[in-house]
Amino acid sequence: MSFFGRFKFVKDGGKTAGPPSAREVAGRAYALNAVIFFGKTLGGSGVMPSQLGSMPAESAKPIEDTAARISKHVAGAAKKFGFLNDFSPLEALTIATPFRKLDDQMIVNATWRMEALQAILWSLQQVEKIPPYDEQAGDELFKILQLEQFESFAASAKLRPFDELESARSLAELWHWRGRTRQLIERGEPFPEMPKFKCFDDIVRFTAKATKERGDLPETFDEDFLAKGKAYRDLTDKEWSEVGSITAERHFALNWVCGLAPGNRWDETPTGT
Repeated sequence: MSFFGRFKFVKDGGKTAGPPSAREVAGRAYALNAVIFFGKTLGGSGVMPSQLGSMPAESAKPIEDTAARISKHVAGAAKKFGFLNDFSPLEALTIATPFRKLDDQMIVNATWRMEALQAILWSLQQVEKIPPYDEQAGDELFKILQLEQFESFAASAKLRPFDELESARSLAELWHWRGRTRQLIERGEPFPEMPKFKCFDDIVRFTAKATKERGDLPETFDEDFLAKGKAYRDLTDKEWSEVGSITAERHFALNWVCGLAPGNRWDETPTGT
């Protein structure tokens, strides 16, 4: 039985809510597309909000003015083409906040949403497959969604069968679990007493072998998840950070698509493992 089979509905103030509809997922795709454009355009300037304070006013002002125009453009396009209400509260706040007051991480987070968008577009059958978890999504995703076609896109949107969505969600959760297990090892967390296992790596090896045998994990290496052509445990810190960011975004998006967020509220989507 799938996870969804055990927990089919989430409670929200006494009401039940199933997974988001195809129309809601389509709106989420367009909202994410806009947020990513916002983050990439602002980040492309090479100047982050935290750097403005140390810059001369005559240099900082043009950057702030450009950021304000971008914010206005993104919000205006969303309103004009019908998906303004599809922004989550946090996304709306990010876009509306003056550049100087934005946290640098908010811009970084917006650019990483490309991975969430990839998962959402796959759910909507707009991309053939979700890439391996050591491979970032490309900017070609921007070509899929056309602003002026939002209404027709949303009206005809169709989700993949739920079993496919759940299978992809389970794989994302598995990869997220692997990343968090390495985090425990890196932090030197004490290993709890468990029968058959003496350390976290024992559990990793057992899980990699078992999931590979079940067909849940496409490839393994040295009794570990295969990433960047080597065992996950051998990833450099930079590689681990990249794979971890890819994983977290996809897990987040697929959990939302499968209805695990309270009331389908995007910002509150859980990613427990």
